[in-house]
Amino acid sequence: MTKAIDNRYYDRKDRLTKYELDFFEKELNKKMIKIEKSLEAIVNELKSVGDLEPRDEGDHAMLAIDSATNNRIFTEQQKSLILIKRSLNKIKFGTYGVCSSCEEAINIDRLKVKNFTEYCIDCQEEMERGLI
Repeated sequence: MTKAIDNRYYDRKDRLTKYELDFFEKELNKKMIKIEKSLEAIVNELKSVGDLEPRDEGDHAMLAIDSATNNRIFTEQQKSLILIKRSLNKIKFGTYGVCSSCEEAINIDRLKVKNFTEYCIDCQEEMERGLI
C-alpha cells in the first residue's frame, strides 16, 4: 500500500493530467466489466460441471483438469479485479500512477501496458528478486 503521500506529489511536473487520468479510468472500468463477466461465466461453468456425471476415469480426469484450470483463471482474475478497484480508488484520491513502494511516479508507458500496476519497474523487479 502507498505510504503517506508527501504533499510534494501534488506539485510535481510528472503528475498525470486530467486527460490521462480520464483515459486510464475508462480503460480500468472496461477491464473491470470484462473481468466481472468472465468471473460470472466461470462460476456458471463450474456449477454446470458439478451437475455432470462422469462415465469413466477419462471423464473424471477431464473434469478435474477443467475445474483446476477454471479455478486458476478465477483466482488470477479476482486478483486483477482487486488491483483494478484499487487503481480506480487511487484515481479518485489523486494518487494513481504513484509507486506503492518508493512513491515515485510510474512511467506512463508502463501504465499503458498494465494500467492497474502498483509499482514502478525498479520496485517491481526488486520485489520479484525478493529484495523488497
